[in-house]
Amino acid sequence: MKKLFLSALLWTGILCLATPLSAVSQAEASTSFNLVPGKGASGTLTEEDREHIYQVQVSEAGKLTVNVSSYFENVRITLLDANQKTVWNQTSVYGKENDPAKWTESVNVEAGTYTLKIKSGDWGTTIGDYMVSTEFTAAKNTEQEPNNGTEIAELLTLNQGNVRGFLSWSDSEDYYKVELHKAGTLTAILGSYLENVKISLIDSDGEKVWGSPITYGKENDPKKWSGTADLEPGDYFIKVERGDWGDTTGVYTIGAEFKEAGNNESEPNNGTDIAQTLSLNGTGVKGFLSWNDAVDYYTFTLAKSSRVKADVSSYTEHIDFVLYNEDKEKLADENITYGKENDPKKWSDEYELPAGTYFVKIGKGDWGKGTGVYTLALQDTSLMKNFTDVSGAYKEAVDYLVRENIAGGISDTAFGVSNKIKRADAAVMIAKALQLDTQSAKNAGFKDVPARAQGAVNVLAEKGILNGKSKTAFGANDPLTRGEMALILTRAYQLDGSGITLQYKDVSPRYEAAVKALVKNHITSGKSKTVFGTNDSITRGEMAILLYRKESQ
Repeated sequence: MKKLFLSALLWTGILCLATPLSAVSQAEASTSFNLVPGKGASGTLTEEDREHIYQVQVSEAGKLTVNVSSYFENVRITLLDANQKTVWNQTSVYGKENDPAKWTESVNVEAGTYTLKIKSGDWGTTIGDYMVSTEFTAAKNTEQEPNNGTEIAELLTLNQGNVRGFLSWSDSEDYYKVELHKAGTLTAILGSYLENVKISLIDSDGEKVWGSPITYGKENDPKKWSGTADLEPGDYFIKVERGDWGDTTGVYTIGAEFKEAGNNESEPNNGTDIAQTLSLNGTGVKGFLSWNDAVDYYTFTLAKSSRVKADVSSYTEHIDFVLYNEDKEKLADENITYGKENDPKKWSDEYELPAGTYFVKIGKGDWGKGTGVYTLALQDTSLMKNFTDVSGAYKEAVDYLVRENIAGGISDTAFGVSNKIKRADAAVMIAKALQLDTQSAKNAGFKDVPARAQGAVNVLAEKGILNGKSKTAFGANDPLTRGEMALILTRAYQLDGSGITLQYKDVSPRYEAAVKALVKNHITSGKSKTVFGTNDSITRGEMAILLYRKESQ
């Protein structure tokens, strides 16, 4: 037998040691050789020695390549894993003494010891010389193995970049777990360097949310893909697995991003028996429809016949609004379509309803994207005042204050938009807007506060939101200035104005921080680029707008 020249290939820092087991003495001698990358082993198959066996040690996951040059007609090349399971079994044919048949095969493998057999074929010239070498390229995957099941799935950190995964001959699927603590939109992001890979999203009960094949990725040109789902809180699994045709092993990257819905509905509310009670003329509700929550129910009760207005803003492509009476008879059924994430579709309608209990159902439409955020508000418009002095600029704010019982008019037909607001009236508005307890606060000691405003002034003074003009005088009937308004709103809502530079020339140090806070929070600006109007009186209409802007944020 021709003397074997042994070597190992060191490729990207990974040692692949090829040692023929057919000659023990030579194997022992080879351990002292210097291992030179790019070199291989040569051998000769004879009638007495028709099979040579090599052990190939792979210390991490990656691509193993075997190269064989055969100087005879028929040689069989077999690769086995550590369990002696056949990875592949190939035949190289038609080699000649001076014109070898060259054969190369690559396979993506996990770390372990692999057995390579060079054996005489079963027809033609089956003995002679050959050369064999191995190459290895590390996958450099960062996944945590084993992760081939939901119980051992690797936890993906949301919004924290990608994991580099690897599918191989013996590892056909990887699972990743995502934990959602709030409702929102989950996006899985895949970069595939494989020709065919499958990805799916599965809930904790094993039900598939979505699944898709990702095809035609290349080793140096990955196919990029993302899939989203609107989901309720819970545990979910992203499964990456080999496709069913083409090259299905290799490297991929996987990451997950999450955006909270910010909904404030009371779950569960997906039936009339557990419908969420919605107040008429309240701020409404921000709801969320998802893959696993297709419908939300709300209920309200009318003590007398009323005209009820429903306002819906839909941030998704297709949802349904359905109104039922207490006998579950359908009174209205509307499709609200073509809303977008950053451009909601606004819809409203009014209904004359007798006294009784009613249900509103918001559900996914039967086409398009039916999941996402929506808002719903119900108003008893029969309670709205038709103030003749309220123009378009003030109407939304005044309607809001009246609806929320924060303020009324100075008469049945006038809100007093242009009237200077008294300090006592401003105190009443703010106490109502903050929903403060005006009955339990200790007496602030002011002698000039009318009975209607005493509770409001007492609680605001107790909380340090406003002060009097002296220990015994609040200045109840004095007009409120814009500077005083800035101080009161900043304290009431604990606003911060850091990072703001003012250009106003009439803002003294006393008011500077408060004015900065109002500007930063987009509640108000100055009367000009250089004048805030600190000492100017504020009107009832202006106060309504400022409160409405803050309460609506």
